[in-house]
Amino acid sequence: MSLHQSAKKWISLIVVLALSLSILSTAWASSSPAAADDLKGHWAETQMRDWINKGLLKGDNGSYYPNRPITRAELITLINNALKLTEKTEIQFQDLKSTHWAYAQVAIAVKAGYAGGYSDHTIRPDQAITREESAVMVAKALQLAAGSSDQLAPFKDLASVAEWSKPAVAALVSHSIIRGDTNGNLAPKAKLTRAEAVTMLNQATTVVGTATVYSKAGVYGPETGTETLHGDVVVSSPDVTLRNLVIEGNLTLTEGVGEGEAYFKKVTVKGTTKIQGGGQNSVHFEDSVLVRIIVDKRTGTVRVVAFGDSSIDTVVVNTPVKLEEAGITDSGFKNVELSSGLPSGSQVQLQGQFENVAVLSSDIKVSIPSGSVKQFNVGTGAADTEIDLGGNASIARLVLDAVAKLLGPGTIDRATVNGGAQGSTFETRPKTVDGPGKEPAIEPVRSTPNSNPDSGNPGGGSNNNQTCTGTAEACRDAHLAGLSFNMSTLNQLDANYYTTGQTGFAPDVFAYSAITPGDLQAPEQASVSVTKSVYSKVYFVIMGNNGEFIRSDNMVSDQAFIDLTVKPGEDKIVYINVRSGDGLSTKEYRIYIQHPRTLQEAVKIGSTTTYSVQNGTTVTSSVYHLEIGTIAGDRIRSSDKVTVTQSGNQTVVNFTGGYSQLPGGFLAESGTLHIKITRNGQDLAEGDYPYDLSDVPTLTPDLGVNVRALTKQELKDAFRNSPGSPEPYSYAYRVYLDVNKLQSILPAAQYFALKTEFMGGQLSSLPGGLSREGWKVKLSPNGYPGYVMTNATSINSSRGIDQPVMSWFFTTTDKQVNDAFVRVAFYNANMEVIGQTVLVLQFDDSHVADGYIPQHNWVPAQP
Repeated sequence: MSLHQSAKKWISLIVVLALSLSILSTAWASSSPAAADDLKGHWAETQMRDWINKGLLKGDNGSYYPNRPITRAELITLINNALKLTEKTEIQFQDLKSTHWAYAQVAIAVKAGYAGGYSDHTIRPDQAITREESAVMVAKALQLAAGSSDQLAPFKDLASVAEWSKPAVAALVSHSIIRGDTNGNLAPKAKLTRAEAVTMLNQATTVVGTATVYSKAGVYGPETGTETLHGDVVVSSPDVTLRNLVIEGNLTLTEGVGEGEAYFKKVTVKGTTKIQGGGQNSVHFEDSVLVRIIVDKRTGTVRVVAFGDSSIDTVVVNTPVKLEEAGITDSGFKNVELSSGLPSGSQVQLQGQFENVAVLSSDIKVSIPSGSVKQFNVGTGAADTEIDLGGNASIARLVLDAVAKLLGPGTIDRATVNGGAQGSTFETRPKTVDGPGKEPAIEPVRSTPNSNPDSGNPGGGSNNNQTCTGTAEACRDAHLAGLSFNMSTLNQLDANYYTTGQTGFAPDVFAYSAITPGDLQAPEQASVSVTKSVYSKVYFVIMGNNGEFIRSDNMVSDQAFIDLTVKPGEDKIVYINVRSGDGLSTKEYRIYIQHPRTLQEAVKIGSTTTYSVQNGTTVTSSVYHLEIGTIAGDRIRSSDKVTVTQSGNQTVVNFTGGYSQLPGGFLAESGTLHIKITRNGQDLAEGDYPYDLSDVPTLTPDLGVNVRALTKQELKDAFRNSPGSPEPYSYAYRVYLDVNKLQSILPAAQYFALKTEFMGGQLSSLPGGLSREGWKVKLSPNGYPGYVMTNATSINSSRGIDQPVMSWFFTTTDKQVNDAFVRVAFYNANMEVIGQTVLVLQFDDSHVADGYIPQHNWVPAQP
């Protein structure tokens, strides 16, 4: 199905679905909208009444039953009507008689291939449908491409999404039709209610509606001239370029863009542009005209760059963002509103020439490294705003209606400090200060040492003061001109670290894998060749097998060779940071140099602790799961099929992707599984996997390793000193290591690994240790996402006594903070696990952020 065909089917589905809600059954029969008393005060009241007023939803005897689940048969009927499916096939299900009202509809669904029976030969037509079941039906009926399981990573209950439903659920997530609840959960096993159905369909109408959808990387739009797209446009994949287009409706960049990039060249958007995805290498608008941008990305910071002949009238900021102008020849960004919905503690960076900036949310950090703002307003509800002006930044008129702190050496021509802003402070005195609150406002303050948001970038700070003598286009170029590795070919990776099938360097591809020879017997010298663009500055970092820093340096010539040593069985990562000549644009290239892992190296059997309450007592148990990382340099994909068998070809489990729960009861302490992996019908890997679930020796906790929760003030300080964090930290802990004590007890220890396990109820005894399988590490290179990225860290003897070696920070909307077990394993020089211990991490009121509630799960048994 083409992209445009898919969009048209969505249009058909939404229209017919809306019209069909009134004819499904008596529960949807006609009634007067004024009698819908069971909607009053309901969370979906507004949307459901809107549908009633539009004639899309009718009730039954004055009620609308917003909390009643929808059945499988009802959903099947809706899909058939929407897609105008009429062709039937013969069916025979034990629980579906030919006299059932949905018999014909099920026959159509089976023929169409989007519905089938269960293993017990039932179809369960009157059973309420779960959220993940409905996702599978809709995705199959529309022939949507399977989504990546990485798109589900932000959700807390990812583990409860069944493997068979993940591709479909991810597909709907990528189109922003499913976004999870306020706690960050998908609730895949929950029944889909009528209210949820209306809400979901309303979102689908908003996101997809009459949209043209671009769900694959590529360049779209005519090479010359202009094409007009009537209706909305949705971009749901990274690395999409739209050019020479006029969009009559809205433009939406969904979460499917992930941390990738999107380019818009000579694009006019007459509606609203919604940015819900994008990463550090940004969303680019070149020679484009936009009326209104809404930045609303769920997690992380997105960078939005305007350059060339671009004009953007208004940007509404709901989540952290970097707005930058580069080589602007039109007005660029005009008006920026930091909305009241922007979370407290958020950071916004502005770089360019802005007409108006308004802050409406409190406790916001705004940095302006360079550029100017004609008028900057801090509203009455925006108390505790912090504005950091770089040396090349200026504000012509500043109006404060709430207390603010002005940092940095930048220039403020005129500041008006109104009564509500009395107590505001300035590090650099404005040229003119007026207003009833002006007197206390001129007391100087000192900025924090790390106030420059670029100070954490490789290369030692900002290049904004440099002068570029080239053209505007050459000065804003932050691409490499060449990149190669003399030991092996560069394999291009997409935003999810999957190989694309393309090899060699491409300027707009920022991640590569390089697979070293599998028969490497001794260390060999190798080099990475880097060629930069004319005016750019390049800085590189080499990291070792277990995250150890090896070296870093700046490039001083247009071409350089980065020398490194490659050892058998070793991985390395080369980070190459490029800053444009004008200092306004940065890009980062990565090369993952990795040894070709065999199936035996890339698989392990892990375990997860589950909690249940029996007779008032918390009972723990372990669930085993198979995890697969990277085989021969190729990361396992969510669509790869995995078959696990035992002796006698008895199938243990079939699944797709790199993770699956194993059925209980069949695993011995040691044994062999046969694993076969296929991709698109072709064998990818096959072989025996001998596993070892024997215990790793459990050592005394007093080994010189300690864990400590951060205090309230430490949480605030950590957030203040972390410009990249979009939200304040809820709770955190640090790991401390006394290397001398550890190595006096365990002299062979060279590496350690951690696993945090938050308690699910009140517990009074330490859990048992993990097996050798559970502590297996390095199934994939450092930096790769996924389930199996347990990494070991080098024990550096220079760390001394009781030094912090690792920190973990948590940001969550769940106000309850559980105590945790922190498991620590130790490895010898050959990465063989030699011992483990379990530490208890406890939180109290003084060690969580304000508003969070420690649960005090750990209640040790009295001696």
